[in-house]
Amino acid sequence: MSERPPAPRKVITVIELPRRTIVTIVLVVGFIWLGWQLWSLGVLLVIATLLAAAGDQFVQRMEQRGRSRGQAVGILLTGVVVALAVLGLLVVPPLVVQGQRLAEGLPDYVDKLNHLLDGFPTIQDWLQENADQASLEPGQLFGSFLSIGTGVISGIANIIITLALTFYILLDGPRLFEWSISRLSPEQQDRARRVRVEVTRTVGGYVRGQSIVSLCFGIFTLITCSIAGVPEPLLLAVLAAMLDAIPQIGATLATIPIVVLALTVSPLTAIIVLALFIAYQGVENYVIVPRVFGATLQIPAIAILIAVLIGARLLGVVGALLALPIAAAIPAVVRAWPLRPPDDDPSDDAALSVERG
Repeated sequence: MSERPPAPRKVITVIELPRRTIVTIVLVVGFIWLGWQLWSLGVLLVIATLLAAAGDQFVQRMEQRGRSRGQAVGILLTGVVVALAVLGLLVVPPLVVQGQRLAEGLPDYVDKLNHLLDGFPTIQDWLQENADQASLEPGQLFGSFLSIGTGVISGIANIIITLALTFYILLDGPRLFEWSISRLSPEQQDRARRVRVEVTRTVGGYVRGQSIVSLCFGIFTLITCSIAGVPEPLLLAVLAAMLDAIPQIGATLATIPIVVLALTVSPLTAIIVLALFIAYQGVENYVIVPRVFGATLQIPAIAILIAVLIGARLLGVVGALLALPIAAAIPAVVRAWPLRPPDDDPSDDAALSVERG
């Protein structure tokens, strides 16, 4: 009589996790969730840091003239608040009026363009579809640029929060920085200070320079559109100044709606406006930008493009705007914190090895 084979044993695997591992996993998940919930505040903090870097040079000059850091920061913040208030009173009301007027008159502009695009039915259908959507929901045409009600209140709150963060970063930034590097060795502290100076100079120079370049482009757009009779020139000028801050593609994006609206005046007007904007972009790229930025930005064009694409992918337009100053800080860190100490000379090491041999 044959014996029955033994029944297979059931193997039960018990995974025991230490309490510390469980707590670590929970904390990591909690930090990820918290970061996801507070990412908008993080963006405001990055913007405030860039603005603080732009204003740090002014604060240092005031300190050299005998002012305390608190007084210098107060003078700078007061000037910025007054400038924003005056700009808001002068620009925002007509900007809202022009935005609403453009949204209401968009179907008429599309009708004018249809006569010029009789041989392109696909483009005509696309224009008519977007015009119908804009006429039904004009507030969605410009999104956050011309939002009203809650959007306006949220925008004002974000501006106030950003200014407050900028104020505290300017006021307590050096003290917090010294505290953060206090545990480093003296040599590493010196390197960290060089990094801070270099990054502040580079990023601050970019923010100030880009503000000048965008202002020049906005003024040029306002003058050109006003003379050419393009509808809503102030709205187009503000949009152009904001888009010009996007590296490489911003000015081109700003030119497209301007030329399209110029077509509603006449084809000749659109051709003249397009030629003027192409000429201005050449002047901006080869005259204005080199003089404004100088040697501040030492970044290859391919690196700029990659940084803009990554920033746009992560945070949209805001990410594209923040990409270049953040990318500009990387070469500044490399220059200020080299891989080898500045006192080390490779030739000295080679000579030493020869003597030991």
